[in-house]
Parts: sequence; structure tokens; C-alpha cells
Amino acid sequence: MIDFPMNPELFGASGIPPILIILWIVVEIIWLASVVRVANKATKEPLDRVVWLMVILFLNIMGTILYWLFAQCRETSQKAARVANADAERERAIKERANRGAL
Repeated sequence: MIDFPMNPELFGASGIPPILIILWIVVEIIWLASVVRVANKATKEPLDRVVWLMVILFLNIMGTILYWLFAQCRETSQKAARVANADAERERAIKERANRGAL
């Protein structure tokens, strides 16, 4: 087995490279932000919130990734649909006024 000497300049006193410690701190902050976001978010179905909290808490970083991929994508598509419906309603109202000669 090859014995690699530990360079004290690259590794901290714990023997863990500082970049890994920084990465771990960033990941934990993102995880905690996800938990807070899900817990504080108002949803139509309260069970959605409970399920996402369980996924994030039990799967840790994988649960966080799943939440940001799937829950956020669904919210974005719902917002886009609301904007499209509002645009269509506005256009319909303009056409209706034009047909009545109100423009």
C-alpha cells in the first residue's frame, strides 16, 4: 500500500482539506434553507409540505436536490400558466371592446 505523506499546508489540523470543510458548510446551509423554505411556504395541500419536509429531512442533500428540481419546476410552470391565462384574458377583453367599438 502506498503511504502518502500529509502536507500540513493543504490539510487542516483535523486532517480534512479546508475546501471540503467549506463545501460541507455550503451544502448544510443550502439544506437548512430548503427546510426553512418548505416549512414556511403556503401550499394548497398541507400534505405536500409535510411530504417535502420528510423527503428533505430523510434524504438530506439528495432530498434537497429533488425538491429544487421537481417542486420548483412545478411552481415555475404553474406561474407561467397563470401569466399566460392573464395575457389571454387581457387580449380577449381588448378584442371584446374593439368589437363593441369602445376602443
